[in-house]
Amino acid sequence: MSGFKSFAALVLLCAAALRAGEAPTPSETGKAPSETLLTQARDMMNEIFDNMKSERRLPPTTTDSELAARVTTNIDMLKATRIFDVTPAQDEAFKKGAFDDGRNLEQLGAMIEYLQKKKIDMPAQTVYAIRHYEAKDLKGARLEMCVRVVNYNVSKLRALLGETEPPAKRSKP
Repeated sequence: MSGFKSFAALVLLCAAALRAGEAPTPSETGKAPSETLLTQARDMMNEIFDNMKSERRLPPTTTDSELAARVTTNIDMLKATRIFDVTPAQDEAFKKGAFDDGRNLEQLGAMIEYLQKKKIDMPAQTVYAIRHYEAKDLKGARLEMCVRVVNYNVSKLRALLGETEPPAKRSKP
């Protein structure tokens, strides 16, 4: 019976290790995807794919339904990262238009500065955020969504590079 107990303990440890790599479910955290942020993400992905089509970076035979499918796939992938998960209180605030634009602009600026110093190709969503940040037309839900997407990409890059320190705060001119 001792061998069985050892095997059972090993199985439980393996399951715990596998589970440790997973993000908690919305029911475990009390958070769920914000429809306000998801709407902004859909708008972003539609704009990205429309631009790709108009710039001929997609086959000219790409149909509207294929573009819609690509948008849905990308939104599903972003949702899986849980970057749009918010508490019920945050969701209510977002629905009322309450966003911390000052903090978000500062964060986004620091992350963009960090990424530009790396001189790497960036995901389309990050390029979108940079372009709109530089055009000074980000605010509210759109800005919040961009901060969350870019932060996710920066976090993944930092992990890949083995960096532990967050990007430095932007120096004020």
